[in-house]
Amino acid sequence: MADLLIVHRHTAKTKRSVCRALLVQAKMSDDGTHVLASNDAQLHLFTTWPDFNFVDRSMDPAVRKLNEKGKGSRYALVRKAHDFPEDISWPDQSPWAEAKAALLLEGTKSFARTLGDMLLGRDGRPTNLIRPTNDWSRLIAELLKITGAKTFRRSNIRLDPKPRLTETEFPGERTLFMAHSKSFTSAPGSLMSILGVNFLPISQTSSGGGDNVGSLIVS
Repeated sequence: MADLLIVHRHTAKTKRSVCRALLVQAKMSDDGTHVLASNDAQLHLFTTWPDFNFVDRSMDPAVRKLNEKGKGSRYALVRKAHDFPEDISWPDQSPWAEAKAALLLEGTKSFARTLGDMLLGRDGRPTNLIRPTNDWSRLIAELLKITGAKTFRRSNIRLDPKPRLTETEFPGERTLFMAHSKSFTSAPGSLMSILGVNFLPISQTSSGGGDNVGSLIVS
């Protein structure tokens, strides 16, 4: 369905929380563009979002009517070099760019800015994980639950199997797996300790397998 699910939940001092989610399909790119085949199934999904149901028995077989218009779904282009559509002052960041669903994917906005806009409530699709009232919210809640119960396996990049959903030192909060490349800035030691992961230098050209949706929760 997608390569990555990003969920941001903001809890105010009043304990009221608001949540946004974004499904991301990633593609490699040499020059900030990527051409898709006209019969690409993922492109059909991301441009038309027809009613559908899952064939995976771990998912609810009910028909989903997402009414998705692009606010909750995006492509991402993974560049080989550290260059961005915008002028960004920090050099050691993951070279990802955002692209709208189309035959010709063009990275016109850095993915870092997309994440920042999600934190500011400007991007991503509003989602209710506590009391889902539509198929979109029910889907996001189900993906978090189902993928969270699976094991993260990436032996091809020399990472040990880990539970996808792990407890952290933050009460009531959880975090899911995190990937790292020798080309990217290392996470702080305290975060590494929280995640319980020891990263080894790996090749940026390594590709993962499996058909699960990876998830990154930001609270």
